[in-house]
Formats: sequence, C-alpha cells, structure tokens
Amino acid sequence: MKILLLSTDPGILDPRSSVSNRMQFYASALDELHIVVVANAGIAEPVRGNLFIYHAPGPLFIRYARAFRAMRRILRDRFIDTVSVQAPDELGILALCAIRAYRVPFQVQVHTDVMSAYWRHASWKERIRAMITDFLIPRATCVRAVSNRIAESLIRAGLAARECVTVLPVFTDIERAMGATPDPAVLERFRAHSFKIVAAGRFVEKEKNFFLLIDMMLQLVQRYPDALLVIAGDGPDKERYLNRIRAYGLEKNVILEEWVLNLPSFIAAFDALCISSNYEGWGVVALEAMAVGVPVVMTDVGLAGELVLHGENGLVVPVGNVQAYGAAVASLVHDPVMRRSMGENGRARIMAYTLLLKREEYLRRFRQSFARCI
Repeated sequence: MKILLLSTDPGILDPRSSVSNRMQFYASALDELHIVVVANAGIAEPVRGNLFIYHAPGPLFIRYARAFRAMRRILRDRFIDTVSVQAPDELGILALCAIRAYRVPFQVQVHTDVMSAYWRHASWKERIRAMITDFLIPRATCVRAVSNRIAESLIRAGLAARECVTVLPVFTDIERAMGATPDPAVLERFRAHSFKIVAAGRFVEKEKNFFLLIDMMLQLVQRYPDALLVIAGDGPDKERYLNRIRAYGLEKNVILEEWVLNLPSFIAAFDALCISSNYEGWGVVALEAMAVGVPVVMTDVGLAGELVLHGENGLVVPVGNVQAYGAAVASLVHDPVMRRSMGENGRARIMAYTLLLKREEYLRRFRQSFARCI
C-alpha cells in the first residue's frame, strides 16, 4: 500500500524529532509513505527507507504551489493508493484539487474537536476553517478521528457516515512512558512544596485556557499557601501568562517552564496533572501521566470519559468552570489516599488498553484505516 500524506508539521523534516520517528513507525506498516511538508522551517532529508519526504517552503502561496506540484508529480509517478491530509483545513482543499484527475481515494484526519463551539468561535481563522471542515469532510472517502468523541460528533452532525469513520489515536510510546521514574532534580527543586501540580502544552490561550489554572491557583493558595503549579511549554501567549502571575502575586506558586524533553519523568515528580483546555482532540499528556501513576484533573474534552474516567482514575470538570476545577484539585490535596488510588487506577487503565501498548496492533489498525478508503 502506497500513501501520500499532506502535513504542515515541520518536525517531520528533522529525523531526530519524535514526530519524525513516529512517521518512520507509520511507514513500517506500508509499502511506501510519501509526505509533503508545507512549512518554512527545516530542511528535508528526502529518503529514509520507504519514507519519502518532500519539502514545500516559501511564502504562503508559493508553499501551496510547490505542494500542489509535488503532489501531482507523486500521484503521476508512484501509483498512490490513498491521499491523506492531517486536518480538514485549507490544505485539504489543495489535496482535493490535486487528486481530481487521478480518482484516488481521499482520507481526512481529524485531530481537533472541530464540532466544539469553543473551537469554531476561537478566532476568525477557526471560523473560516469550520466552514472548510463542513465542506471537506462530506467529500472525503473516509475519515480518521483520534477519539470517539470526535467521531461521534461528526456522525451526529451528518458530516460523515459511521461506516466511513475510523477511530485511531496518535501513536504514543506508552511502554517507554510506563518505565519512567520521577526526575530527581525536579523532586529536589520543588521539595519545599507539599502539593505540586503540573500542566503542559502550547501557550495558546484560546485552546489551552491556562488562565483557568492561574485563576484557580489564586484561590487554592489561600487554603494551601505552599501549593505549586508548573506549566511546561512555550508559545505566543507566554507574556500574557507571566503578566497575570505577577498581577496576582503568584510568582512563588506558579512557574512557567520551557519544553521538557522527558515529559513522563517530569510529570512523575508531581502530585497531579492538570488539563484546562477549551477543546482537545485526544490528549497525549494525560496518557503519559496515567502511565506513571499520576492522577489527572481535566476539563471535559479529548479523551475524558474514554480513558480518563471521573472518580475512578481522575476528575473531569466542565469546560471553563474555575470553581469546579478548584474544588476538584482541592479534593486531591486533602485526600492522599484518593490521589494514590486514582493514580494506580489510571496506570491499570492504560495497561488494559491494548491498542496503546501493542505496536503491531496499532500498525494493523493504521493500515486498516487506509484500506477502508480503497
């Protein structure tokens, strides 16, 4: 089976990156995997076994033109079985145009909760992409969604038929995460704090809503003065977060960290992981926390209800509700037995979830998601 994938992720261009390694893993299930990367950053290493990388850099319209030409050339020369795009956005329109003359099946991947009202009204970009989504998905031969939540929302909206949708999360090396131990340097650095919370993600407020966590900490430290929140990541809203932390006088209780390379070991040094997102597709960081036995407190997004079960291996609260979030975190602070139990249950839940542990089973379903299109 030969697959052509269109992506905007520059990490694919760097053979040392985790996303590049994941693409190599995906390619192992196929005869050939061709990826056109529409991004400015990086330099492509064009051939890695049966993984072929094509770089389309430059200003916006030049990138699109280069990607279109590359796709047409690959379709003409390599006898592609299915074309896939990593999101139902403008690149999906480009792919749809490129395949018209070749009658090749078309797969749309959905990694974000595109039916969420929070996503659809996040900004003018999302409003436009929502219209593209509504146009593109019904024209796809098949759809791959990263969670049941997303799949069901597309089916309910009438955008996709149930028999055309495959649910397959992004592959995560859970076996590696389960072997992680708490980072001794992190334990030592924060040992003065009796309760430590961690969050991780891009500093993009419209999606991650880290303001909710900072606001929650303002209330929490009144009851637990030595409580600590560490948010690891980077992004355009970092200065906004720093300003709010300073305005609240929380410099000793809320710390922003750079991206962490070994995130499972970092998370394992904390008492709870917090996810405050307005919308999510899946939530790999929650999986990594569960793998190391750390309870998860999260808004009702992504894998909440599918892997994170309220009251069993974590706590799930309504999106945007600071009071409910604060109450959930406080319940973990004063009940270490519940905290430990939820952590153990989370780890057991991950171990029972075969798809996340068995690489061969994941690859079988990955290949099957394309076979469904043919």
